[in-house]
Amino acid sequence: MRKREDAKMQRCKDAKIMSTIIQVLKIGVAMSEIFHLAPAARWEAGSSAEEYLPEEYSKDGFIHCTAGDELMLRVANHHYRHTPGAYVLLVLETERLTSELRWEAPGDGLAERFPHIYGPINRDAVIQVRSVQRSADGTFTSWGN
Repeated sequence: MRKREDAKMQRCKDAKIMSTIIQVLKIGVAMSEIFHLAPAARWEAGSSAEEYLPEEYSKDGFIHCTAGDELMLRVANHHYRHTPGAYVLLVLETERLTSELRWEAPGDGLAERFPHIYGPINRDAVIQVRSVQRSADGTFTSWGN
């Protein structure tokens, strides 16, 4: 009986390990592109030659980013739903970033790790600027192309 329970526990551990490996592989594929939600006016005010720093950088010491559309919507609604104004979604190619990128645990529990950029975003790392759709109550609903 004990051997059967031990074997069952080992299969559960193996399944959890395999699930974790699959999640890491999925993230690894998507890791080449990350997102940053920026106030449209601030993004558009900069020239194409300037590096971009959000207003919060001086307080936080890094630039908050996210990987994945679904998680980006959750983060946007969690942190910015009640902040009025137009936003754009910056799609960043991680290989092009000149500032250090670290994947770190957040304090909000929305995900295990988030990408944080320690320095400005060089504009050539921005491979796409997407429009952001919001409902009348401020809820972020989707991104344009």
